Amino acid sequence: MNYIVNCFLILTLLVGFTFSQTQKKIKKNKPLIVKNENDKVFSKEWDKKNKNIKDPELLKLIEILRQEFSRESESLKEEFRLRTKELKKKYTEKRKNMVKTYRKEKRSTINN
Repeated sequence: MNYIVNCFLILTLLVGFTFSQTQKKIKKNKPLIVKNENDKVFSKEWDKKNKNIKDPELLKLIEILRQEFSRESESLKEEFRLRTKELKKKYTEKRKNMVKTYRKEKRSTINN
């Protein structure tokens, strides 16, 4: 009788601990393109400087320049993202090959 009660208590504790443990949070991948603080700083600085300009033609030219800057900036970010993705693929392949060769070498040493 005492043996059955002890087994039941131990089983209850094990089940309780199993369900009470929190699951690990799954980390979500962050987006590759992150807005840079420099983008905001440049526009704020430029806005402050542009307030003093009264000439409408110059303001139009500055706006065109700002748009060009944004396009080039986005282009560079996209190029960086693509190159990083390619680099990741390359090193993933290298890693796979390294693991493969290591396992082959390990098998050969075990067999000998």
